[in-house]
Parts: sequence; structure tokens; C-alpha cells
Amino acid sequence: MTHPKVLKASLIEDLWTLSGRIYAFEGMQTLLLDWQDLYQGHVNGVLFAMWSDIRGIKLPSNAWPHIHKCLDTSHANDVAPMRALRKATLKSDNEAYQHALHAELEAEKRQQSLLIETLFTWYDSDVLILDKLNLSDEISKVSKGQFQAYMTHHIDTCLSSINLKDAAFAHTDKITSLLNENA
Repeated sequence: MTHPKVLKASLIEDLWTLSGRIYAFEGMQTLLLDWQDLYQGHVNGVLFAMWSDIRGIKLPSNAWPHIHKCLDTSHANDVAPMRALRKATLKSDNEAYQHALHAELEAEKRQQSLLIETLFTWYDSDVLILDKLNLSDEISKVSKGQFQAYMTHHIDTCLSSINLKDAAFAHTDKITSLLNENA
């Protein structure tokens, strides 16, 4: 059996690595940042949901409010302050800007670590043993069920206007299309 600390560390690294691959798809960065800026979404929430699909992890429907709380709290206490620092740093001071960017990325990674910790709310280490997970790098095998569940939960609970919700669902379709193109 894999030790829980080793398992968590492996899952954290796997989430970070796969997130980087997905984020690097041509056009994905823009779509995810628009999701963040236009629809008050969390890029790490989207990436975590995609990762869950890719790895074959099915979260219960009542998981999404807990995941949102985790994202909101870590964003307010860690990611947002680092992002504000980076945005306030002049790009002309390359060394300072790179330092601020690195600090923001570390905050994003800490947020992903918290998401992995949240997984263990529903699954113990005996269920999430690495050799039981789908560790294929093939994104074409993704059911996108967790992704759709996360996006729908966010839209339904965080957006109030019908027009904004409709636009967010259309945006979700664009992200799905881009993911399918890269599968």
C-alpha cells in the first residue's frame, strides 16, 4: 500500500504537471483567464475538475460546495495577495517581476495542494492508490463529467444574471471544444 503522504505528494505533483500541459494548449490560457476574470471562476478549479476526469476520479455531487469553499478561501488568503503583488510589480524590473510571478505560481501550487487534501474528505488512501488511477497521458479518454459538474455548479451558485450565466455556459463550451481538439 502507498503511504498517504507519498500518495498526496504524488497526486499534487501529477495535478500540477497535468495542469501545465492543459494550460499550454494553444488558446487555453486565454479561455481560463477569461473564466477567471469574466465569471469569477478559479482556474485551478477548472484544472482540478479536468484532472479528476483524466485520472478517473469521480467526486460525489456534494463535493463541489466544499471545493468552492477551499478555492475561495485559498484564493483570498494566498493567491490573490500574490497576484496583486505581481500585478503591482513593474515588468520593466524583470528580476522583481519574475520573483513576484514565481511567488504567485507557488501560491497556485499551494491551492492545488489544498484541493488534493480535499479529495481525502471523500476518499481514503486505500481507494486512491496510484496503481488504481488512470495514469494515462491520453486526454482523449476524459469523460468530462467532473469538469461539467464543476462548471455547472460554479455558474449556478456564483453568477446571478441570466445573461451572464448563458455567456458562462457558452464559455464552458469553448473550453470543452478546445480540450477536445487537443485530445
